[in-house]
Amino acid sequence: MKLIDFILPSVSLGAYCRGGPKPDAPLNLSPILDQEPTFVKEVENGRLYTVNTGNNDVTIAHVFGTPMEMGRAQGELLGNTINTFINGLFDYIIDEITHELNDFAPNLPDDFIQDVVEGGLDWAMDRTINITEPYTPDYFNQEIEGLARAIGMDSHKIKQVHMFGEITKGACSMFGIWNEALASGEGLLQGRTLDWDMNGPFRDFPHITVYHPSEGWGNDFINLGWPGWIGSLTGMNDQLMGISEIGASYADHTFGRESRHGIPFTYLLRDILQWDKSLDDTKMRVKTADRTCNLILGVGDGKINEMNSIRYSYSAADFFDDKTLEPGPWCIEEVQPCDWMPLIENVVYHGMDWNCPTYTRRLSEEINKKWGNITPENAISDIIARTCTGDVHNAVYDLTKNDFYFAVASPHGADSGTKQAYKNSYYKLDADKLFAEERPQL
Repeated sequence: MKLIDFILPSVSLGAYCRGGPKPDAPLNLSPILDQEPTFVKEVENGRLYTVNTGNNDVTIAHVFGTPMEMGRAQGELLGNTINTFINGLFDYIIDEITHELNDFAPNLPDDFIQDVVEGGLDWAMDRTINITEPYTPDYFNQEIEGLARAIGMDSHKIKQVHMFGEITKGACSMFGIWNEALASGEGLLQGRTLDWDMNGPFRDFPHITVYHPSEGWGNDFINLGWPGWIGSLTGMNDQLMGISEIGASYADHTFGRESRHGIPFTYLLRDILQWDKSLDDTKMRVKTADRTCNLILGVGDGKINEMNSIRYSYSAADFFDDKTLEPGPWCIEEVQPCDWMPLIENVVYHGMDWNCPTYTRRLSEEINKKWGNITPENAISDIIARTCTGDVHNAVYDLTKNDFYFAVASPHGADSGTKQAYKNSYYKLDADKLFAEERPQL
């Protein structure tokens, strides 16, 4: 799909997602890889490794220190790659929105369209930066400044690229499965699949940053994304916590209003990883945040073996467990009858959107088939693969054993049969080892 297809649509009450997983979708029987990452180089506050997933090369950068130091370290490790990715992404987004604005204007936020009409896309993005700046913690700007200095790029351009997350949404999926639903009988397994743009540069530059902040700057955490991307969509931290996210393009009236005035959601998700030590911390953070657009968030806490999903918007900050999950079997505005999202004991899940019967039903069916015998392996081979979710990248967090499983899309020009991440081999990383990485002594 193209990026323009994910531009933030206006909420349409009673609408629901189209399409669905193939009835005969195959299992993913590709092997799970677990070789040690290959060392590439190190700088004063960073160390670079790489792994090959069988379909793509993934860089892993460990960065240490203050926000400025961590940004500079990533830039020194991946300078040319970051420049290529950010410039390519910026050009791609401008081309997509500029050339298709007339066709897709109804799907853009009204005030953003007005900004583009009045001053052009560049000015509209600058205004988005100005709108969100009062709500953005300064350490994000410090990290961007360190990154910009290292790669010789204007920090303003890096900020602009990060603002596009506020007007685009992916049709993603998530699940949290714990205790009796697992084969082990105890623990927490969390899944996050990213269905987003497959025409731009995202699939060509998969990257993991492992943050090791100095004392006083928060938790160590893993951030799966792209080089130079400092917001978070996918990751886990050293407090046995993980994040998931879905764009709620087909929301209902319970979401209330949206707003452009608030903290960018990729920064809020990053704050959860960097600062929160418990699910209760996250509840306080989300409820008191200056929130923006319609989303479904997911936060798991392996210390208590529980995951909640979150109805998130300017107006709403509602947390759900396996007993209260919405839209659930008591849906009002959604597709009737409400038999496509049954409650499942010790499971929280959402398929592709808030109101998405086809994918949600399939996800529930696959979870129920394996309930009581679910492992990371069959979550990958059966549940995710048969639901056909996660084309750009996927992650499964074993928040009991502290293992991080991920898969990525194949780059442009690769075999079309391995294009989507959910069809490819997953790579297993030991998060304990990642967090134990020592700072370079140069």
